[in-house]
Amino acid sequence: MSFVKRFIFAAMKIKNPLYFHQFIVYLILGIGFIHPAWATATDELQIIKSATHINKPDSTPPTSFAEGSVVSLPHDSFPSPSESSWYLLSFSINENHQQVAAYLPLINMNASLYLNGNLIGNTGSFEEPMSRFWHTPVMFLLPSLYLKPGQNTLQVRLKPSPPNDLAQLGHIYVGDEEAIHQLYSRDYFFFYTIHLMAMSAAIFLGFIVFYLWMIRRADEYLYFSLACLSWALSAMNIVIHRPPIPTLYWEWLMQMSVGLAAVFITLFIRRLLAIKSSWIDKTILLSSLTFSIAMFLVPNHWFFITAHIWHSTVILFGLHAIILLIDDYRKHKTIHSRILAGAFAIVAAFATHDLLTQAGILPSSDRFWLDFSVPLLMLAIAIVLLRRFVDVSSGLEQANATLEDRIKEAEKRIENAYQTIVQLRTQAAVTEERQRIFSDLHDDLGAKLLSIVYQSETENQRNLARQAMDGLREIVSCSQTESFQDNWLDQLRQESLQRFCQMPFKLHLRQHTDDILLYFTPAKTAQIASVLREALTNVLKHGDQSDACVHIWIRCNAAWMSVRNQGHFQTDDNFDGNGRRNMQRRIHALHGRIRWRRGLRGGCHVIWFIPLEEIDA
Repeated sequence: MSFVKRFIFAAMKIKNPLYFHQFIVYLILGIGFIHPAWATATDELQIIKSATHINKPDSTPPTSFAEGSVVSLPHDSFPSPSESSWYLLSFSINENHQQVAAYLPLINMNASLYLNGNLIGNTGSFEEPMSRFWHTPVMFLLPSLYLKPGQNTLQVRLKPSPPNDLAQLGHIYVGDEEAIHQLYSRDYFFFYTIHLMAMSAAIFLGFIVFYLWMIRRADEYLYFSLACLSWALSAMNIVIHRPPIPTLYWEWLMQMSVGLAAVFITLFIRRLLAIKSSWIDKTILLSSLTFSIAMFLVPNHWFFITAHIWHSTVILFGLHAIILLIDDYRKHKTIHSRILAGAFAIVAAFATHDLLTQAGILPSSDRFWLDFSVPLLMLAIAIVLLRRFVDVSSGLEQANATLEDRIKEAEKRIENAYQTIVQLRTQAAVTEERQRIFSDLHDDLGAKLLSIVYQSETENQRNLARQAMDGLREIVSCSQTESFQDNWLDQLRQESLQRFCQMPFKLHLRQHTDDILLYFTPAKTAQIASVLREALTNVLKHGDQSDACVHIWIRCNAAWMSVRNQGHFQTDDNFDGNGRRNMQRRIHALHGRIRWRRGLRGGCHVIWFIPLEEIDA
C-alpha cells in the first residue's frame, strides 16, 4: 500500500498526504457516478427501446392502441389528472425459456404491468395518497402461465401524482430472471440503498450535533443540525414509497426541505467564519418563509414553477457560501476552507444539473445527482466540526493543566501567607508579653532603683543607681516606640560618656558611616545596645584604666562593631559568666557571630558582626 501511495504521489505531484485522502474521496465519488460502466452484461437481455403510447382515463388496458403513437424510450408524457399514460411493448421468447423477468429502471411515479392483457403486479396505490417509485427501479417476474412462445406484449400503466404531471418510462429489460435480478440489485443499491444509509446517517448526525448545540449554544451547531435533518427529510422522497399524506402536501414538504438544507448550510458557513448576523441572514430566512407560503398557496400548475425559482435562489445562496469560503482560504490558507469550498462546488454543480433536468433543458431521463453529493458535503462539514471540537478539547485540556499549576502556585502562596500570619501572630504575642514584662520592670524595679538613689550614702552609689534607672528607661522606651532608632547611638554615647566620666580613662567612639542607622529596627537596636553596654561594662571591670575604643563600620554587607581596651585578658576558665553568654545569645539571635581575642598590646578585643539582610525588616 505504501508503494502505491508513493506512486500516486509521484504521478500526481502530491506533496501533502491530506490531499491524497481528498483524492481518494473524490475518486470513490466519481466511481459511484460512472457505475453504469460496471453494468451486468446485457447481451442475453432484450432491451425494449420503443413503444406505442396513448393517454386514457381507464384503469384497465386499452383494447386497442390504434389511436396511439410510436415513441422512443425513455419517453415523457403529460396526462391530465384524470388520465393515465399507457404503453404497449412487445418482446419474444423461445420455447425453452427459463424463468423470465422484466426490469423497469425508470418510472414516474406509479406503475402497473400487464402481460398479454393479464395484470401481474403494480408498485402501489393509484389513489391518494399515491405511491411514489420515481427514483427506485422496479422488477416484475413474468409468470410462465401467461407467456407463450414467440411474440408477447407488455402493457404499462403510468400515473403521475398531482401537482406533478410528468409520466416517464425508461428502457425496459426482459430476459432471464437471474440476469435481470443482478442488474436490478446493482441499480437498487445505487439508487435506493445508498440514499437510505445516507438518510439514516444524516438523522443520527443531526441529533448528535443538536445535542452539542444544547450544550454549547453555538449557532453553527444549530444550523448544521437543522441542515442535516432537513436533508434527511428531503431524502424520504426517495426512501418512502407510500407517503402517509396527500401528494400535494408531500411535494410541498419535499421541495421545501431540500431548499432549507442549503439555507441552513449557508447560515452555518457564515457562523463558522465568525460572520455576525446581518441583513443577509435576515434576507435568507425571509426568502425561505416567502417561498414556503407561496408554494403552499399557488395553483397546481404553478407549483413546480415556484419550486424551480426557489431552488434557483437556493443555488445563489450556495454560491454566496462558496465565495465566503474561497475568500477565507485566500486570507488564512486553512485546509478546512478548501475542503468545504470544494464540497460546496460539487453540490452547487449537481444542484444545477438537477434544476436543468427538472426544467426540461437536460434530458428528463437523467438521474438526479444532488442526493449523491449532499452526503459528501455533510461528511466534509462533520470533519471540520470534529476537528474544531478536538482543537477546543485540546485547548481545554491545556488550560486545565495550566489551571492546575496555577492552583498549586496559589496554594503555595496561601500556605506562605498562612505561615506569615502565624509568625506575625506569634511575634505579636511575644511583643505583647514583652510589653507586659517591661511594664512590670518599670513599675517594680524602677521604684526600687529610685529608692536606692535617694537612700544611697555615697555619690558613687547614687550614680550607679541613676545609670541603672536610665538603662531601664532606655529598654522600656525601645520596646514602646521607634523613635529610639534614629538616635540610639547618640543616646548610647551619652550614657557611656556619663559612665566613664568618673573614671581616669577616656572612651573613643568611631563611626565610619551614618547609613548603619537605616538597617536597625527598635527591637534589634535594643539587642545591639545591650551587647555594647555589656562590652563597656567589661572594660570598666577588667581594664587597666587606659583609653577604651568603640569602632562601628559596614563591610561585606554586614554591620561590624568592636570594643578594645588595655588590661588583663580573661581566659575561658575565669571569663564564662552570664554577661558573655548573654552577649553570645543576643548576637546569635540576630544571625551574627561574636569573638573574644587578645589585643595586640594586651587587653581584650571583642568583635562581632551582623548580616544586614537579616537586620533589615
